[in-house]
Amino acid sequence: MAQIKNLKPGQVIWDKHKVKAGNTTMYRFGVWPVYVKEVAEDFSYIIASWNGNEERKMYQGAVDKFRVKEPNLL
Repeated sequence: MAQIKNLKPGQVIWDKHKVKAGNTTMYRFGVWPVYVKEVAEDFSYIIASWNGNEERKMYQGAVDKFRVKEPNLL
């Protein structure tokens, strides 16, 4: 899991969670990149872009769910 104090601007971390598989009752795993744009000096938050969307501020609670290495889909 990712920690804000270990992140650097320009780094890519990864989000992996279950998503619904189309119009069914089944689920699958999805993996999306999170691009770290800025890290606060006091390590309280980061500015990041998730899956190429607009940048936003993320605190440690959100960053805890991200992974430093790209996960496999299993």
